[in-house]
Amino acid sequence: MSPAATKSARMVLGGSPRAHLLPPEVGDRKRGASIRRAVVMSVIGAVVVCGVGYAFASYLAIDAAGRYDEARAETSALLEEQGKYSDLRTLADLQQTLTDARQVGALTEVNWQAFYGRLTPTLPAGVTLSSFVIDAGSPIEDPAVSAVPGTGVGIAKVTMVANTTNLAAVETWVTTLKALPEYGGSIIRSVARDDAGQLTVSMDLTLTDVALSNRFQPEPEPATDTTTDAATEEATN
Repeated sequence: MSPAATKSARMVLGGSPRAHLLPPEVGDRKRGASIRRAVVMSVIGAVVVCGVGYAFASYLAIDAAGRYDEARAETSALLEEQGKYSDLRTLADLQQTLTDARQVGALTEVNWQAFYGRLTPTLPAGVTLSSFVIDAGSPIEDPAVSAVPGTGVGIAKVTMVANTTNLAAVETWVTTLKALPEYGGSIIRSVARDDAGQLTVSMDLTLTDVALSNRFQPEPEPATDTTTDAATEEATN
């Protein structure tokens, strides 16, 4: 056996003699007093923590109330400042309303002067107009579907009465009308000849939306050149 093992296994005999002569109740009272002190300290700690929390919450509430009062005062000042320009704002709203109403009112407006300027040269020699009746649509109503086969939907209809002595000239006129950009179809309603040989031709001409004046309509936004943007991004990378 090694000396280290012999030393650690050596028994120690004797020691300081001790004796508990006090009754167990004394120890119980001491332990009870310690427990009571621990409970009291815990209660005091809890009260302190609650007090600190309450104080912090009160501080946050007071700060929030102060910031709310400041925001309300700023809002009142802004409203008061806006009130000085109420007439200007009302005028701007009225101007916008008038602009919108003007745009809506011009949705079905036809540039009749330009159309008549293009129509007159289509008349062959010997053909004159004696009547020109306009039947235009309304911006609050759907466009009327023409009863003429092949004419489709038009934004306006013109009923014309032409006078001539040559029926072939009328056929030439009908062919020439098809070259008009706003041409949407035509039909001859009637052809009458009087005793003097004068022909009276009644014709309905349907106009497409090409005839619209497009006044007061907002300008279309310019298209974005995606090719240039892609080339610029690629060059940057």
